[in-house]
Amino acid sequence: MAADYSIVTGYIKTFSVADYVVFALTLAVSAAIGVFVAIRDRNNVSTGEFHFGGRKMHVIPVAMSLLVTFLSALTLLGTPAEVYNYNTMFWWICLGYLVSVAGATWIFIPFFYELGNTSIFEYLEIRFGRGMRLAGSLTFILQTMIYMSFFIT
Repeated sequence: MAADYSIVTGYIKTFSVADYVVFALTLAVSAAIGVFVAIRDRNNVSTGEFHFGGRKMHVIPVAMSLLVTFLSALTLLGTPAEVYNYNTMFWWICLGYLVSVAGATWIFIPFFYELGNTSIFEYLEIRFGRGMRLAGSLTFILQTMIYMSFFIT
């Protein structure tokens, strides 16, 4: 109800008992899944098993994981504002994403899949040496820090 919300009355709503129960159950189920998987896979200690899931995962959970990673809260909040401010020019960005994803799907992913590396940084070390791996890692860390500074504020 709009009349009892903080902007109208100055009253700040807080969690009720039902909200705390649902929140606690969500955390408990997430923790239980983590504990179950940790116990089930406690003998699998290889990095390939950790990063690739033994290469036995179905495409749907992998695709959903990538989608959730790609669609951040910043994207969900920023896209409507971007379209509102700049009209349909945002569709050019979407077209660019489609072209880049298609290129990565047919060019880069098969190449790195065949190599069996666990990360792009491992490939940089094999191809160019330890210095390039370090430079790539530092560049990624810097880019992530800049992105997070926009994301958090």
